[in-house]
Amino acid sequence: MASIATLRSGYPFTVFALGDPADVGSGGIRANLVGDPTIADPTIERFFDTDAFANPVGDFGDLGRNTMIGPSFKNVDLSIIKSVSLGATRQLEFRAEFFNLFNHTNFGIPSNVVDSATFGELTSASSARDIQLGLKFIF
Repeated sequence: MASIATLRSGYPFTVFALGDPADVGSGGIRANLVGDPTIADPTIERFFDTDAFANPVGDFGDLGRNTMIGPSFKNVDLSIIKSVSLGATRQLEFRAEFFNLFNHTNFGIPSNVVDSATFGELTSASSARDIQLGLKFIF
C-alpha cells in the first residue's frame, strides 16, 4: 500500500487590467487596488471582492505582483498492490490505484482580468476521482 497526500494553501496570482491602459503597446498591466478584496464567504461566482479593483487610466496600476492567493488544494492518491506467486518463476500482480481518492474539488486561480465577463469567478478545476485497475502476469 502507498499513498501521497498533497495540501497547499493556494497559489499566488496577480490581478491585471483589461487592455492597454498605459498606452505602451502591450497588455499585462496590473490593476489599481481601490479597496479590500477579501470577503468573508467566497463562492465560485465571487472568490474575492471584484469592486476592490479598477482599471488604471494612463498609468501602470498600483497593485503588487502576486498579491492575491488562490483557493487551497487538497488531494490524496492511494495505491494498493497484491502479488501472488505462481511457482518459482511466475507471479501475478493486481494493482488498484485511486487518484483524488476523496473526490475533493480543487479549483484553479480565479479569472484575474478587471472588467472581464468572468472577473473573480472560479472557472477551472483539476480532475475528479480517477480509479485505475491493473493485472500483470510476470514470467
